[in-house]
Amino acid sequence: MEMNRPNCRSVTFILRNSFGGRSLFVGTGREHRDSVLECGSPCRFRARSKAVRSTALQDAPATAPSRLATHCLLWASLLFSFVSVHSQSPVNEWVLSPANIDVTTVKDLAGDEEGLLHGRMATIQKPPALYFDGTDTYIELAGKEEPKSLPKSKLTAEAWVAVNSPAEWGGIVGCLQDNGSFEKGWVLGYNNDKFNFALSTSGDLTYLNASVPYETGRWYHVVGTFDGSRMRLYVNGVERGSSSQRRGTIDYSPATFVIGSYLDDNEFFPLEGFISGVRIYNRALTGQQVRNRYNSTKSSHATRPKPPTVASNRDLSAGPYLTFTARDRAVVRWETAQPMSTRLAYGTSPTLGNRINLGNKTQKHEATIDGITPGATYHYSVGVEREGTVQWLAPATGESDFNYARRDISTIASPFAEDERMRKSRAAAEAILAATGIRKGYAIDYGCGEGRLTFALAKRTELTVIGVTADAAEAARARAALRQAGIYGTRVTIHHRPLAKLGHTEHLFNLAVSSELLHEGTLPGDRAELLRVLRPSGGVLALGGLPQGRLAKLIAGSPLEATTATEPSGDLLLARRKSLNGAGEWTHTYGTAAQTSNSSDEIVNGGRMALQWFGKPGARGMIDRQGRNPPPLTSNGFLYVQGDNRIWGQDAFNGTILWNYEFPSELRRVNTPRDGSNMCADDSSLFVAMRDRAYRFDGRTGGLLRSFPVIAGGVANWGYIANDGDLLFGSSIKPGSEYTKFKGTPYWYDSTGTQDTAKICSDNLFAIDKRTGGKKWEYRGGKIINS
Repeated sequence: MEMNRPNCRSVTFILRNSFGGRSLFVGTGREHRDSVLECGSPCRFRARSKAVRSTALQDAPATAPSRLATHCLLWASLLFSFVSVHSQSPVNEWVLSPANIDVTTVKDLAGDEEGLLHGRMATIQKPPALYFDGTDTYIELAGKEEPKSLPKSKLTAEAWVAVNSPAEWGGIVGCLQDNGSFEKGWVLGYNNDKFNFALSTSGDLTYLNASVPYETGRWYHVVGTFDGSRMRLYVNGVERGSSSQRRGTIDYSPATFVIGSYLDDNEFFPLEGFISGVRIYNRALTGQQVRNRYNSTKSSHATRPKPPTVASNRDLSAGPYLTFTARDRAVVRWETAQPMSTRLAYGTSPTLGNRINLGNKTQKHEATIDGITPGATYHYSVGVEREGTVQWLAPATGESDFNYARRDISTIASPFAEDERMRKSRAAAEAILAATGIRKGYAIDYGCGEGRLTFALAKRTELTVIGVTADAAEAARARAALRQAGIYGTRVTIHHRPLAKLGHTEHLFNLAVSSELLHEGTLPGDRAELLRVLRPSGGVLALGGLPQGRLAKLIAGSPLEATTATEPSGDLLLARRKSLNGAGEWTHTYGTAAQTSNSSDEIVNGGRMALQWFGKPGARGMIDRQGRNPPPLTSNGFLYVQGDNRIWGQDAFNGTILWNYEFPSELRRVNTPRDGSNMCADDSSLFVAMRDRAYRFDGRTGGLLRSFPVIAGGVANWGYIANDGDLLFGSSIKPGSEYTKFKGTPYWYDSTGTQDTAKICSDNLFAIDKRTGGKKWEYRGGKIINS
């Protein structure tokens, strides 16, 4: 304390000390907000503690010296009592109530070790506690390599816990690494039906088990202490074990500091049960202090806690999944079975500091995240109302490294004079895009002139537009104008070359137009060359500038006639290229639903193989091949690639990424040779099995066409998936029986042992009408091998 300010006649000292949200009047034990000590002396006392929130000095008449002495002695006694109580306070305290958990952030009421909640937040009220579901819910207080402020010489770990499912290795709170002879740290936990306390010093670890078993589903006050020479374990205020095998300072190594799980480098055993609070002290509480703590809190832990109804992604009829719609914008989509208002929490760290409230009650939900930062990982969680409270679903992530949206150039100024040719080019571009719906991929302006139509198409789409002209002067003027617009080389390119011999890869262009035909009335070059570079399975030649009859004559008698289907559209004639005769497809992991391992392709000639395209998505977003994950699929000119919880829809002929989604970790499937894939395709769409349903995405746009819930007798996930004709086939499997781990040699799935072969069966097999979602039949004659 300090003595200063000699002119002060009296002191008013206001103490506010927070222990679990309670105020304490130091020295009497009575609960009180403020205490006032008047001292008629020229002095000021200040306790150096963050528990003292404020002091106020007041002038008052001086008192008699005897009274001064009495008050000073009283104050010294009070201050001593205060410091004594404060020294017994925890260095960390986590009260696992809804008020102290913000989606994924768990507040530390005594220190600065805020926790990160993994899994789902599901709480109860009497007493306030967090439910740990035994699968993926735990609280990460500090990561393996993060700095930690852990007690070194003396320790008390205290918790109120109810264990529903005993386990050989159970953790309540701890920071431990136990790999054979490498034993560091400590953990307060349980071993089957007995609580235990483990602690390491001098390179050795001692597990101290309680002398009596616990009863599942009932609250227990469990405390482990270490005073530098003895470990003690208390259960409900009674010492149930002690050991003097450990002495000295506590050994630590880089390990994760957690609540609700036994976790180290190679083991993860999450708690199934409840924890209402955890405290850490940097001193060893005495037996009496432990009993006092138990007695002061046991009344609120008298009843058996009942597991709450936990909201999960199963409460959604689709999603959630994230996609990027602009360079600075992402959209998260999900659907619910019933109309309801939902919300989204998100951020660039797992703490999810931002909120979007979707007030409208609807079944289809969409939240837009603006201000996307390049190279950042975005974490998000969907909030749904359950039993009058908001429950947050398991967080998912999306990485902006996989944002392929192109720069919006719709507002750039035209480098061309606003003359008749420009007006005609602009009108033609708008008509072509409205008629074809093509806005991504590659376009060719065959006979591009000075680049007006080339510019108009690029400005309104995400197309890469290549203009070709045989006139060098035209090419130079076009390049100059497009450089002035700031899009040359990135969105448009002008090639000067003979139109009859373009030199481009065959089947490259999604859209073909001709400025020369539009403005001069003649289609230059060679029809066969134009056909050669037009993409099969939907590439469109859009002709305009002449009456329909004359446009039709441009197709008649040429190679285009037999290979395209023509239709008029306003002033345009659209020639849409058909599929290649004899082209194969790969719609399932092993070729077809019949697993023929044959694409039935009649075109491939090993002597004429050539590179079609090279580019994205690349290896960055993939799973290492050793995990034997689902292979790419292709049908009708679409290519579908599955990475690590993400899927790309691409143009198979030129590599354009048409759409891509970032999914929760529930998407991942590995060990496909034995367990089967989670994707299949038909000529227009992709089917993806994830969690308890299958999704059907449009092959061109990625739009969700429909989701099909698994057909099962109870809670189940979708296992096998295949399609043929109008039927979608599936099977039901037990939740969690999919193969998902892939990191490390144990997960190369190249053995015939139980680890690699046990989880490969389904409980039923069924068929669904792809158009209506109606069940056609179901078979339940025994276990079914998924692959």
